[in-house]
Amino acid sequence: MLLVSKPGVISSSKHFSRGLTLLELLMGMAIVALMFGMALPALSSMMERYTAKIYMDNLHNALLLAYSEAIARKSNVVVCPRQSVDSIQCHSGSLGSDDNEANIWKQGFLVFVDRSGSGETYTTIDVADGDQLIRAFDSTESDAGFLVTGSNVSGQLGYVRFNSRGGSRPNTGSFLMCLTDSGANRLFSAYTALRYGRVRVASKTEAEDQCDAKGL
Repeated sequence: MLLVSKPGVISSSKHFSRGLTLLELLMGMAIVALMFGMALPALSSMMERYTAKIYMDNLHNALLLAYSEAIARKSNVVVCPRQSVDSIQCHSGSLGSDDNEANIWKQGFLVFVDRSGSGETYTTIDVADGDQLIRAFDSTESDAGFLVTGSNVSGQLGYVRFNSRGGSRPNTGSFLMCLTDSGANRLFSAYTALRYGRVRVASKTEAEDQCDAKGL
C-alpha cells in the first residue's frame, strides 16, 4: 500500500523538552524557603492561640460538668489541679505564690465525686470512701499569662467544689488567660468567672480589659 502525503505539509514526530537548570532549581527553592519563613510566625501564633483556647474551653467545660454532676448526683463534685501532669490525684497542700498557683493549674485538672467527707481540703480521690473520678483534663504548654483568683487553701485556689444545691466553694473565683506576641499585640484573651456556683464566660472585650488591668 502506497502512502502519499499532501503537498506542502511537513509532519514531524519529534518533541523537545527541557529540564530545569541548577540555577532555576536553586531560585525556586529560595522562593519557597522565603515564603515559608514569612508564614512561620503566623503559623506559630495560630498554634499558640489554639493551645490557649483549648485549655480555657476545657476549664470552662470542667466547671460546668462539675456543677451539673453535683446537682444530678446530689453529692459534692470537685474540680482540682492535678498533682502532676499525669497524676490522677489533686495537688495537695499550699500552692505558694500566684505564679506557682497558675503553673499548678496548668498541669491539668480533675473532676471527681467526693463522698469521703475529708474535711475542707478535698484533695484526695479515695475510691474506698466512694469517691469517683469523672474526667481528667490534660495540661497545657501555653506560654500565655495566666491568673487564678479565689481562695480556699492557704490564700490560693486549691480546688472548686460544687454541692448538691449548685453552690460553690469558694463563692467567687476566676481564671484569666492572656496571650500576646513579641510585639505586645494581643493574640488571645479569655476570662471565666465563678460567682456563687454560676460559671460565666466573659465577652472578648471584657477579657481584654481584664488582661490590660492585670498587666498580662
